Amino acid sequence: MLSVKNILTVTHYYPGHGGGIERVAAKLQEMLAAPDTHFTWAASDCDAPPAIPGVKPMPMRTNNFIERTSGLPVPLWSLDSLKELWRAVEVHDAVWLHDTLYIGNIVAYFAARHFKKPILITQHTGPCPFRSVTLRALLPMLLYLVSTPMLRFADHVVFISDFVAEFFRARASLPHARMVPNGVDSTIFRPVDDAERERLRIAHNLDPDQPVALYVGRFVARKGLPVLHELARKMTHINWVFAGAGAGRGSTLDPARWQHRNVLTWHNIGQGALARLYQLADFLVLPSVGEGFPLVVQEAMACGLPVVCSEDAASGSYAARGYFTTLPVDISHVAATAKLWETAITGNLSGGPATAQRRAELASFAANMWHWDHVAAIYRELLHAS
Repeated sequence: MLSVKNILTVTHYYPGHGGGIERVAAKLQEMLAAPDTHFTWAASDCDAPPAIPGVKPMPMRTNNFIERTSGLPVPLWSLDSLKELWRAVEVHDAVWLHDTLYIGNIVAYFAARHFKKPILITQHTGPCPFRSVTLRALLPMLLYLVSTPMLRFADHVVFISDFVAEFFRARASLPHARMVPNGVDSTIFRPVDDAERERLRIAHNLDPDQPVALYVGRFVARKGLPVLHELARKMTHINWVFAGAGAGRGSTLDPARWQHRNVLTWHNIGQGALARLYQLADFLVLPSVGEGFPLVVQEAMACGLPVVCSEDAASGSYAARGYFTTLPVDISHVAATAKLWETAITGNLSGGPATAQRRAELASFAANMWHWDHVAAIYRELLHAS
């Protein structure tokens, strides 16, 4: 083991962009930074980097027009930034990539191979059924030609979900890969009693006696926003609360623009405020496709919140899927999907709010299954073994 490890972390964005991958990267570096472990974090300069002791930000000059115009999170880093990234790989002891199909991650990977630096890849995502016929055909090709070889020749690979691990292991021999789900901070994400739930609803201008459905995530089509738009329009007896950010802000995918009286929207809120939304809601709703295992599902369960999600999202954790209500999602047939989800949600609400016992059961499962200390210990071992 080296006395000091200088590690270069590469993600597509910083946490201010609102994605789960970036939040996970931030949490892990915060926990792993130490006198013998220093990090440099390269990511797009679209958002301000967080201030984390022991983590030096390295913002990459970025053109983010693809996300602005299409909703696809594909930042394009400038040539000068990519040259800077290449040089940074040379002077660091190891490279830690979060996902594979981003230009910065690919360049950092080849630089690490060139300079013979150890590579750790955390693979969060797998295939995604885009609406576009072109993208549906292109993504499997890229996963096979780019992602799979990167994973095969990395020194260490961590999958955060069963679905993603199964997908890539079916395409390549990956004996060095491990399945390590993300953790949840149970000091922030925890259940509250009925009296506190009522107080939180009143504080958020919500009727304590009206059901509350919560969505957390980026406002993009593949997360199911068109389906949720249709549900909010039809199910007016439910308060629909949205917390998120992303390409949809300022577009028709941003719930703040829907002008429905039963829709409330929060943009870019902190973890404490987010936990309060989980605590006041009746259920989390997530009709997303192409997921790994969404961090928001884990956070919701830690707060004792029942989850209604897509089959894609539930397949991220075989151990937990028995705790979810799971439904199919077809993003090219919004009306039919919304009708199916409307029936299921109505059925879930027919018995009234989840009991205190049910909420405690969900929270207990999450606390025992997903603990950041355990996750950080595994990554510490991998990074120092490099």
